[in-house]
Formats: sequence, structure tokens, C-alpha cells
Amino acid sequence: MTDIAKAAVVRLAKSAGIERISNEAAIALCDSAEKYVQELTLKSAKFMIANGRSTLKARDIALALEA
Repeated sequence: MTDIAKAAVVRLAKSAGIERISNEAAIALCDSAEKYVQELTLKSAKFMIANGRSTLKARDIALALEA
């Protein structure tokens, strides 16, 4: 099971225009979202470390998204 709440993913899907979402689809989205966040965090950490910090900042994430 993931750390991302299924209810949050269902709300996001609904805000994107999805009227109904199966339980299996919600779980798959949770798993995918968690993997994406983990990968983005690792990529962002490279910018944090390169700047000699131990605190991840929004600009690290922005740089990782641009890379």
C-alpha cells in the first residue's frame, strides 16, 4: 500500500473531469503518484546536495522539473 491517500487521488481525478474511478484505477494512480514523487525527490536532492544544503527547497524541485 502507498503513503498517498486514495481519497486524495480520487479528488484529483474528479477535479480533472473524471466522474467515476474504479478502486483498481485509484490504487494504480496512488502507486504511480508515489513513484513519481519519489523519483522527483531523488532528482531534486541532487540539486540540494550540489548547493551544499541538507534542506530540500522548492527551487530544487523546480530545477529538477526543468532538467
